[in-house]
Amino acid sequence: MRSNLSLLFATGLCLMALVACSPPGTNVSYNGDEVTIKDTTGNVTAKAGSKTPYPTDLPVPQYPGSEMLVTAADTSANTSSKSMAMLKTTDSSDKILAFYKEKLSSAGWTIDNAMAGQMSFVSAKKGESAINVSIISGGNDGTTTISVSLQ
Repeated sequence: MRSNLSLLFATGLCLMALVACSPPGTNVSYNGDEVTIKDTTGNVTAKAGSKTPYPTDLPVPQYPGSEMLVTAADTSANTSSKSMAMLKTTDSSDKILAFYKEKLSSAGWTIDNAMAGQMSFVSAKKGESAINVSIISGGNDGTTTISVSLQ
């Protein structure tokens, strides 16, 4: 619970920094665990909490048995939709890395880069899209954090 609140607080700080650098006319609204930032080009929405649904436009599934921490989506008019999800699990980074490499490859993505370790990652491309999966193990509570982002 404490790590979720810390994560929500950190997300809020990042969103406030984004708003501070945004052009005049930027609007921020809060609805429970959801923060929406809207300017003339579109929206950035962030949601936090274990009941937050996994983004449907991410081309790989949520890691099995993982808990949702935060999602964010950028639907700005000047970009194609971009999404990210942050998850946590007690599984090892090697197991998580193998899962995402297999899922990406079987979905036709070309693996550009992959590295295993305490900080693991895999990046892949398909057409004009790129996906990055970062895996950080060694949380204070024995958890591993996964970040999946579509660009």
